[in-house]
Formats: sequence, C-alpha cells, structure tokens
Amino acid sequence: MVRALDGTALVGPEHRGAGPSVDGLTPRWRSHPWVRAELPRRSVRRAWSADDACALLASSIPAPAHVAEPERAPLDGRDRLALWVLGEPGAAADLLLDVASAGGLPSPQDRDEVVVGGCVPRGMPSPVGRGTSALDARLPEILHRPPTSSWDWFWFSAHPDALARPGPAVTEVPPGGARDAVVDCLRVANPGAELDPRDPSTRWWGARSDDGPAGVLSAVAGAHPAVTGWEIGGIATLPDARGRGLAGAVLRAATRAALADAGLATLGMYADNASGRRLYESAGYVVGQRFSGWRVLRASQDG
Repeated sequence: MVRALDGTALVGPEHRGAGPSVDGLTPRWRSHPWVRAELPRRSVRRAWSADDACALLASSIPAPAHVAEPERAPLDGRDRLALWVLGEPGAAADLLLDVASAGGLPSPQDRDEVVVGGCVPRGMPSPVGRGTSALDARLPEILHRPPTSSWDWFWFSAHPDALARPGPAVTEVPPGGARDAVVDCLRVANPGAELDPRDPSTRWWGARSDDGPAGVLSAVAGAHPAVTGWEIGGIATLPDARGRGLAGAVLRAATRAALADAGLATLGMYADNASGRRLYESAGYVVGQRFSGWRVLRASQDG
C-alpha cells in the first residue's frame, strides 16, 4: 500500500499513488506532454495515477506565466477546483471510483473544497451508479451530469524540420497598435478566440494575401508563452483568403518560436472542427488526449 507524506494510506496497490504536484504520478504520467506543459501552471492540490489513467485536482484558475501561485477564488469559503483526468476511458472511471472510495475527491457536501469544472477522457463511462449510493455521494457534482463540451488536446510531435517548408511570408506582430490588425482579423474569422492580442504577454504572427488591402492581415496565429510549453491559439483566416496556405504558414511560425523557446508546443480545439484537425495534423501535431469537459463556473453560477 502506498502512503502519503504524512503516513496516511492512499489508494490501491503499488502502482497507484497520490500527492501534491507530480508526487502522485507514475513516471509514465510525469512525462506525458499534457502534464509537462500544464501541471506547473495549474497549482495542483492532489494527484493520483494508475497504469492507464491519472487524475489531478487543481486550482480552477490557471496561473499566468508570471505568477507562481494563482489567487484562489473561494465559494462560500470553499476552494474552487478543477478535476483533470487523462488516459483510457475505462481506466479513468475506475481510478475515480478508487479515489472517491478513499475520500480523496471533494463531494458536493465538502465544506473546504468544491469541484466547479474539469475534463475527463472522452468516452469515459460515468462512475455514478457503478457502486453504492454512498459512493455516488462522494463523487463531485459535475460527474453526476453530462459533459458540456468535447475537445482535443494536441501537441507537436514531428521533427522541427517539418516546419521548414516554403510558404507565404509571415511576420511577427509586436504589442501595441500594430495588433489592431490582429483584432480585426479575429473579429471576422474567429470571434470566439480565447487568446487576446491586446495582452502584451502573448505573441502573434500574421500573413497578408497578395491581393489583400494594405494594412489588413488575412491570417493570424497567437501563442501564450511559458517555460514549460507554449499554448498556440487564435488561429484565423479571413473567408476570402482561405485555401492559400496562410493558416498553415502562421501556425508553423508560432510553432517554430515555441520549440525554440520551450521545446513544446500545444493547442486545443473542439472535436467537431474538421478543418482545424486537418490543419494541425498536416503541421505535425498529434492528439495527446481526447477530452469531454465541464466549463468552469463563475462563483455566481455555482448555486
């Protein structure tokens, strides 16, 4: 039986563990690209792992690149957390049941913590109803309802030489007024983009169509730099400029910068984005995890 640092017994046989940061993860999961890129900025409270799945409880507010520990957002005095689960769907459900049976997950009645969002492997069978009613009551509330979204997490796994192919000219867009052109492109081509070009900590690249108006960017891509890996986002091409290789060109430029600085480039997309999938896979990205998720709720939405 594995034991925590304080000597208390934890979940399951020897290949399972629990603890803060990566202490509860086996070597396989410590080296997983998602864990390498995301764990350092998510203020992990506890982590568990099995052969084919791992689970983490983390702050619901990802830490900005310049903040080591994000401010907690209390709800009625409770710490608001997100549940992240990776691995095979069936193994993920089994691991959650093991952890819940040992009291490792915040239940809806927990006075100190509340799970307000998170993601699990897409296709994971619901752990609710697979045990006793008492065990069901130990599972976080989000697991008692269907996920609200399906998305894929990608990472660049090809040789960097794959990014050296010829293509349209791309320039980096510095912070300040020059990024108004990025805002204009996103407003038309990707209004739901989460990456904000007005944030000076982000980096952006743009490409122009040969026949486009002066000062107009026909395609853009951005990135949120971090020492553990860059998150690429805000990829957009104006409708009348599509099919010319512009999106691929700005994506490759952002990816080259990410690899040069941090050695890891990642991105996420909704699962039904067929054109995005073709673009990312052609650039050398592969799916690292297929997720279903529950968007983190604001305090006013948590009932």
